[in-house]
Amino acid sequence: MEIKFRPIEINDLDSAVDEMVLAFRSAPWNERWTIEEGKQRFMAILANKFSYGYVALDNESNQIIATCVGHLEYYLDKVIYWIDDFSVRTDYQDKGIGTGFLFYVKKEMKRLKVTEIRLMTLRDYPSEKFFKSNGFDSNRESVQLKITL
Repeated sequence: MEIKFRPIEINDLDSAVDEMVLAFRSAPWNERWTIEEGKQRFMAILANKFSYGYVALDNESNQIIATCVGHLEYYLDKVIYWIDDFSVRTDYQDKGIGTGFLFYVKKEMKRLKVTEIRLMTLRDYPSEKFFKSNGFDSNRESVQLKITL
């Protein structure tokens, strides 16, 4: 299986949203995304002038099988790429595609002089294990807070 990685393009939006919605509707997330909600989320992220998104395509089918969208944050002497969404289609998981895709994203961020990549995920989920196995570690300096309105 040959996989191609590249920056997301505007005509990728529908397929990228389909991939993300399908991935997050599946276990372990089991979230109730609609296509419209997914499109709204991606459009909001990608409307940021400091956003960067990437896709992975199966060369045989030319289908998007993974997406990564996020934005840059400039903080003092740091340039941080916040991954807002990273997903791999469930039927392509556990084949090294996510690791290869993440390697590509890291390479792109180095090219852009990004100093670190950050993301949020749920504790004790497979995604935490995946990112830690790819060099990420927990940030002991900060805590995520929320308030329900």
